[in-house]
Amino acid sequence: MSRQRIVEAAVELAEGRGLERFTMRDLAAELGVGTMSIYHHLPDKRALHQAMADHIWSQLVLPAPDAPWDRRLAHLTTQLWEAARRHPALVPLLLTRRFTGPEALPAVEALLAAAADAGFDPPETATCFRILVGFAVGLAQAEVARTVAEREHGPARLGGGDDGGDAFPRLRAALAGPPVSPEAEFEFGLEVVLSGLRRRTGT
Repeated sequence: MSRQRIVEAAVELAEGRGLERFTMRDLAAELGVGTMSIYHHLPDKRALHQAMADHIWSQLVLPAPDAPWDRRLAHLTTQLWEAARRHPALVPLLLTRRFTGPEALPAVEALLAAAADAGFDPPETATCFRILVGFAVGLAQAEVARTVAEREHGPARLGGGDDGGDAFPRLRAALAGPPVSPEAEFEFGLEVVLSGLRRRTGT
């Protein structure tokens, strides 16, 4: 029994049942141990959720520290987006938890260091961090929501019957066009964000 094994089992349960649909007792049963064995490593479910969020950050592969700052930011943001997509049940934790655990800190520090190397001061590096994390995780969350909506209601379409063909032409054109892949949407948005950061630094 180890803290890592507990967290990995909790991630599996969350993906199978949903984040709020298992208890510490369920987790203990999954591991084949008594509940107190879990509390020896994690005092409550809040601590477990924090560890699960940190676990996602631990999956990020760090870029080379001497790579250009914008490439490092792109690399880390992409890694986070891909990790969130692999674990859609944990996206709410990535949106609501601070990343202060030892597993998360190397990737967090690498992202802040890249922003600092671009010339941003400490408050601005924190802003860069929030923007990029919000973009990556928020886009993953939007993809999950879109998948659920399409499964339950079918593809998005205009409602309310015949609108004469002229109402909301931009929306009609957007819905009628070919769907944009999540990968293309992510790459487009990431380049928009990075272009803004480059302009801000004059590079």
